[in-house]
Amino acid sequence: MKRVVTGLGFAMSLAVLLGLVRPAVGQINFDNAVNFAAGTRPDGAAFADFDGDGDRDLAVSSEVPDKLTFFMNDGTGVFAAGLTLLTGAGTAPGALSAADLDGDGDTDLAVVLKNSNSVRVYHNNGNGSAFTAGALVAVGAEPVRMLAHDLHPTRAGTADLVVTNRTGNSVSVLLNNGAGGFSSTSYPVGADPRGAAANDFNGDGAADLAVTNHDDRSISLLVNNGAGTFSAGALLSVGAQVRPEGITSADLDNDGDFDIAAATGDPGFATVFLNSGGVFAGPFHYSVGGAANPDSIVAADLDCDGDVDLATSNQDLNSVSLLPNAGNGTFGAAVIKAVGTRPGTIVAADINGNLSPDLAVVNRDSNDVSVLRNLGACISPGDMNCDGSVNGFDVDGFVLALTNPTGYGQQFPQCDIRNGDINSDGSVNGFDVDGFVGLLGG
Repeated sequence: MKRVVTGLGFAMSLAVLLGLVRPAVGQINFDNAVNFAAGTRPDGAAFADFDGDGDRDLAVSSEVPDKLTFFMNDGTGVFAAGLTLLTGAGTAPGALSAADLDGDGDTDLAVVLKNSNSVRVYHNNGNGSAFTAGALVAVGAEPVRMLAHDLHPTRAGTADLVVTNRTGNSVSVLLNNGAGGFSSTSYPVGADPRGAAANDFNGDGAADLAVTNHDDRSISLLVNNGAGTFSAGALLSVGAQVRPEGITSADLDNDGDFDIAAATGDPGFATVFLNSGGVFAGPFHYSVGGAANPDSIVAADLDCDGDVDLATSNQDLNSVSLLPNAGNGTFGAAVIKAVGTRPGTIVAADINGNLSPDLAVVNRDSNDVSVLRNLGACISPGDMNCDGSVNGFDVDGFVLALTNPTGYGQQFPQCDIRNGDINSDGSVNGFDVDGFVGLLGG
């Protein structure tokens, strides 16, 4: 189904007059990084509300000893080390995904164990004070990145997992049985896959996959048959001069289709493919600012103008690049912020309640995490999936925010649930339904 962008000019102007939102500034403005120690060789990171207090905490994996550390948010974006989970000597914990994995309404955690080619699930006791080790699921050889997404639309409510396997030249899909048990199937992709993104690229209602193949300089598309099994789709070349690493997906050009952006090096680009009805145009390369060798990439509205911007972590420059979207899927000059040494995984969430996405990046060689606070403040009433428009694709998100706020935060970590507080009474509830319907009607 093709999404049609509806007119929100009057509604947004009224919202500004009533004080519901601040006017969009359209300028990326982040504070300098604040760093805190995160163990030896930190690797994975995930924002989520683990303790159920309404703000986003941060989980980080590290080594020596092999462990997961939960850094708890005091509500202002200041983090303190909390619970530590040991994953076992020599397991080498890596990528993390936070989501409700067992259907009990709180946020669990999955971690890639690199040295055992597996994923371990940890179940939250409900308030983040304890986690119980759950399923250990085999994946392919040398797993490197992971994401959580609902891949089985007829069995919604718990997240599935996707893992890229570098030397296995495969992607493992872990389908959730609804109670935290997983069945694993691996699908062949190109050489040395590094990252994966999930979205409905062909408009059939089921999330497909895009996987970066580092050595093949390509992106493999895998088409979901509607039940969480996949077949090979198009192969997108990123060009002969670059190799892709991390990948993300969002509607970058505001046409209603989900596009793709990959971190590619060297020297260093955000490489964009624009989707039109399931057919991709590109690659379009946007410099992240020199010989950066970018590793990870995330999409979020960094400047509060309603468009989805991009941020990359730059391994060789010890920096993060913030690329502003012109609104049509083209990107301006990068704003560069210094972080720690050898930055890797980058994640986005509103950590201090100012209604704008902040960033955190793990720095492998300086053994710390850099937090960059967004100095802007933005909210988009009704835009429940944060794609820059209000339309039928926001209905599921609005219903989820009404019925399961925790699940909403897990499914849409880049969004603020207050997008659903249409009447600005401080909560998302039944009194917002009429206003939401009005925004849908334009």
